[in-house]
Amino acid sequence: MRMKHYKLWSVLVMFSFLFIGCSNSPSERDLRVDSIIEETLSRMDDATRIIVSTVDLSGTPHIMVAGSLTKTGINQVVVGDWDCPVTSTTMVPQDQYAPVPVSIVIWNEGSDSGAQLYGTYRNNVLAANPAIENPPEPVLEVEVSKIVGFARQSHDDNELR
Repeated sequence: MRMKHYKLWSVLVMFSFLFIGCSNSPSERDLRVDSIIEETLSRMDDATRIIVSTVDLSGTPHIMVAGSLTKTGINQVVVGDWDCPVTSTTMVPQDQYAPVPVSIVIWNEGSDSGAQLYGTYRNNVLAANPAIENPPEPVLEVEVSKIVGFARQSHDDNELR
């Protein structure tokens, strides 16, 4: 009897690993978005501006300029070289499960071309706490869900493919 339970348990464990493995693999759309992120970041130069837009809990928008953008994983970027206490306060979610929307514009002023990344906040090392002495540099991790073209001139908001 014990052997039957062991075999059944082994089969269940094997299928659970297969299921978990399949659910964690990126979709075709995720891979396409990730490819566009890589392509966009590869075209950045000294004329590229990184503009980040957030919204606080009351719905008030806030915009800041960042100095760097780095790809850290599939559909994940980290905004770096920024220091704005207001942005830090907008990145504190109402509850731990609520996604916080973020929009990042990567715009090359010289060629008037770029992309707008839509996503959600993933992690902020600095959660605007004035009691912290010598706080760490703020880190803004964003999971990108959609990318559209961007230009100063008239442009559409069609998703890049």
